[in-house]
Amino acid sequence: MNIRYAVLTTLLMALPALPSHAQPTGSFFPELRAQGVSCADFRHNRLGSWTPIRKVTIVGPSGPFTVEPDEIFSLDSTVMSVNIAAILDERCL
Repeated sequence: MNIRYAVLTTLLMALPALPSHAQPTGSFFPELRAQGVSCADFRHNRLGSWTPIRKVTIVGPSGPFTVEPDEIFSLDSTVMSVNIAAILDERCL
C-alpha cells in the first residue's frame, strides 16, 4: 500500500469526527450578514420592498452606514454589500 494513500485515507476518515464548532457558521452570502437590521425598524410594502420607518444604522461587512425613512429596498438592491430586503425577508416574513 502506498504511504500517501494510507495518509489520505486516514485523514478522510477523520473528517466526520471534527467537532461541530469547526464548521463555518452564519450565512454563506456576505450580503446577508449585517447587524442592526430589525423587523421593528422597517415596513414591508405591498410589492415586496422594504422601507425604514426611522433612521437606522446598519453595520455590514464594508462598515457602518445609515438608511433613511424615504429609502426603498428591494431584493435586487444592495447597500455597502448588504441586501437589506433579503435579510428582512429571511427574518421577518
